[in-house]
Amino acid sequence: MLLRSLFVLFLIFLTFCNAEEELIERKLTGKTIYISTIKLPWFQALNHCVKNGYTMVSIKTFEENKELLKELKRVIRTEDTQVWIGGLKHHQFANFRWVSDGSHVATASGYTNWAPGEPADSFYYDQFCMAMLFRKDGAPWDDLNCWVKNLFVCEKRDD
Repeated sequence: MLLRSLFVLFLIFLTFCNAEEELIERKLTGKTIYISTIKLPWFQALNHCVKNGYTMVSIKTFEENKELLKELKRVIRTEDTQVWIGGLKHHQFANFRWVSDGSHVATASGYTNWAPGEPADSFYYDQFCMAMLFRKDGAPWDDLNCWVKNLFVCEKRDD
């Protein structure tokens, strides 16, 4: 019985030692971001952000993109992964919009970082959610199927 109890305590200890935070907080210029350590489909990721008082990250300038990429490189230790960001294309609209404020991606600032040939919605009608294709040498944007499980980034802008 003592051996069994020690074994159970050991398993609990290992669970807590290996437990990671679900969201890692970072302060950027004009906002606080949370980088997930769990993978969720896009809509579940948005819900996770909202339940924690945030929304999905929007990227409106080259500087914001560069600063976010720098923080992602500090947290994500692998290449060739996708990270959900807050762009969504509703079937009634021709363009992607940021869910944080409903603005068109690139309308206000003129900035985008789409990968070559993206968004490719003319061929892939089920790709309505935006992701960063996180690479060590950059992170172009892509439109993907919303049900794919990816890491994600939440934000709360300073007011």
